[in-house]
Amino acid sequence: MKPYIFFSALTLLGISGNLSAAAVTGGTVITHISPNKIEERCVILEHMPGGEYSSKDSKAEQSYCKIDLYSKTTAMCPKTWSTSPGSIIYRLSAGPYKGKVKKFEASVCSKGKSAANYATGKHVKFKNTMNMKGASGAFSTASLLYYHFSRYFDTHIHVPVAVQRTMDKNEHLQRVTQHGIKLASKNKEMIHEAWLDMKKVEEKPELYKPTDELFTKDRKQIYGVLLHSPGKRYGVLMNGT
Repeated sequence: MKPYIFFSALTLLGISGNLSAAAVTGGTVITHISPNKIEERCVILEHMPGGEYSSKDSKAEQSYCKIDLYSKTTAMCPKTWSTSPGSIIYRLSAGPYKGKVKKFEASVCSKGKSAANYATGKHVKFKNTMNMKGASGAFSTASLLYYHFSRYFDTHIHVPVAVQRTMDKNEHLQRVTQHGIKLASKNKEMIHEAWLDMKKVEEKPELYKPTDELFTKDRKQIYGVLLHSPGKRYGVLMNGT
């Protein structure tokens, strides 16, 4: 019974072929509108039949998809540590930076991981795929697979909840990528090269191959996932090492 459900679950996940992000479509969709009038999508994938999902999982999925990236209490900072580009989303609902998104992004993002100390609650990561030559390699769809497969196989390793999210590429370019290039330039390491690659492909999506792996069909948005993760490896069972 389990193997049959396993293959049925792959269909429900909407994953096929080369696991392109563009293939992930099944589930509950919540939309948001960018300042450029682009309709962004957050997708809570259908749960695998036979999977063990907790009420906390469902609550996290809903809370992630309710995040309005353009609200007065949502700040975004480029990830300038590790080796792959990503965006850290902070809530500014209390404290000295309450409602001061631009000020937070201009003066606090440079503090790196310590920026979390100036925000409210736990941060959320917007992780996008980036496999250009200068980057270490990151495939955002893998986070969706890790999450749902871990609930299906009832693993003892904690794997964070993940939902798919799109974002207006021009907003991401101006608000996160440009800032990431500037902040990461101090060390000149791989993360700086990755942000330079991100700028290059956001300006010309056709330079990224396969293009559908990172961009929506109209090439106006990038794909990614929302999750809360400390950035540590899951361990032997999830990494195969």
